[in-house]
Amino acid sequence: MLTPSTVPTDPCTVPSLDAVQAEAAARNALARARDEAAQIARLARLAVRQRKTLAVLARTVGGARTGELHALRWEAFGPGFETVYLPRGKTNDAPDHLGIREDHRPFLHAWWSEWGRPTSGAVFPLLTGDGAGTDAKGARNSYAQGLRRDLQRAFEWATKEGIEAPTKGSDRWRELFATDHPTSKRVDFHSFRRGFVSGLVRGGISEQQSMAMANHRTSTVHRGYARTAMGGAG
Repeated sequence: MLTPSTVPTDPCTVPSLDAVQAEAAARNALARARDEAAQIARLARLAVRQRKTLAVLARTVGGARTGELHALRWEAFGPGFETVYLPRGKTNDAPDHLGIREDHRPFLHAWWSEWGRPTSGAVFPLLTGDGAGTDAKGARNSYAQGLRRDLQRAFEWATKEGIEAPTKGSDRWRELFATDHPTSKRVDFHSFRRGFVSGLVRGGISEQQSMAMANHRTSTVHRGYARTAMGGAG
């Protein structure tokens, strides 16, 4: 009597070894493509959140230099992100002990949680390349184009939602934010520092005090920033 194990097999219904291997290779390639797509999406999301956190810190800690933000480590923050010791590498001064606005702390907490709530290490590590996850200081990363894209999306969203925005339309935002003007420079992360110094001038803060707050060593450099507030490009 024939049993399933003794029934002759039709060779036409059995896939060849080459076909099996090809199918396995196709499945593996699809899995890799999905993994790569997920990684790209995660890096894009991280990059946006990184720029947002950098912008928040640039605003909250007195117009910090981008290099100073890159040098920040998690050990520099006090409990609850209430304070931070900001390194002053360009002037080799002692770190400034600064308070962090309460409404800015959730952004830092979210970024900290994104990285697994570390107790040490770089706050803004490199996201890609051989040094991914390490200190980005000195890597010459530029976030300017990404920041301008973020601003464009913000204004497009504000216009769509009916919120009054300073500009409408891609041509107009590009003119305002991506081009140097006689009284302003195109937007980049250094704009937060220029804006900080300009705000001190407009607020009537003395030159000596505003220089100390901006960590400027010379009045010539400081006045170059201050000219923006007085109608010059700076």
